[in-house]
Amino acid sequence: MKRKPVAYFPVNVAPISIFPKAEMAEHTFCIHGNDYSIGYAGASYIINELGYKNIFFFAPAYGFGWNQWEGAKAAIENYGGTYQYMEAPVGTADYTSYMLKIAEAKPDIVMFAHWGTDAINVLKQAYETGLKKQTNIWFNWQTNVFGSGVPAEAVEGVYSLMSFYWNAEGFEDAAITKSAKDFTIKFMKEYNYPPDPYSVAAYMGVKEAVRAIEVANSTNPDDIAAAIKNSPNFDSVRGPGVWRVDHQPLFKYGAFVVVGKSEKERVDKKWDIVKIIGAYTGDDYIPAVSTFGY
Repeated sequence: MKRKPVAYFPVNVAPISIFPKAEMAEHTFCIHGNDYSIGYAGASYIINELGYKNIFFFAPAYGFGWNQWEGAKAAIENYGGTYQYMEAPVGTADYTSYMLKIAEAKPDIVMFAHWGTDAINVLKQAYETGLKKQTNIWFNWQTNVFGSGVPAEAVEGVYSLMSFYWNAEGFEDAAITKSAKDFTIKFMKEYNYPPDPYSVAAYMGVKEAVRAIEVANSTNPDDIAAAIKNSPNFDSVRGPGVWRVDHQPLFKYGAFVVVGKSEKERVDKKWDIVKIIGAYTGDDYIPAVSTFGY
């Protein structure tokens, strides 16, 4: 995007390595934030809200896992916890030996930083090997697809972060509950299943692109970028948001904290996988803009 000046609004969680000023294209805006922040927010919540300080971090050996670890490590060191770290090679399917090592370490809680098929496998095997009965489980970044891809028993009681969850009933902020419900009704009418966090991120990215075009009254990339910089505030299903100078937004609710439901608790047996129990607020989960050279 630095070589080709087009307006780009990626809706995945972006790697922390793209945010330094020297790397970031002027016309790129990352609505879903970065992977470092997932690890930082998770470890911070574990220590400060759940009270667990002996943390075992289990990562896949690729960037999404490594960057989450850097964030978690920073939070653990900042808030006085202790940690052990282990990673599994790309392509690992059987995590039994890793689960046994985690159990032997006797941590207060284990953080899983996996994605895709890896995510489903670690959640399922933590249950099948009995690790779930021996320690607390924190799955860093939950989605509808992962949670519905394992038996209800495998996700029941598992803590996670999510950038959105369609069933926000009981959340402390009534405005968030209402916006989640309104969006879900419209989404289900179109697709016949509830929206995943990444569906919502895609919607938010497109909505911000359109807003910038309307503010700029132009589709020129320079005008779009200037519109966002000059009008950085917007509303979202994560509460009020504001674009930072490093091209990532700060939300009122950085992430929602969820815990897996039992099969009996689910209003939809396949898709109602968790309940929201809190949220990560504040701005410390995103490194200061000075970190990125601004």
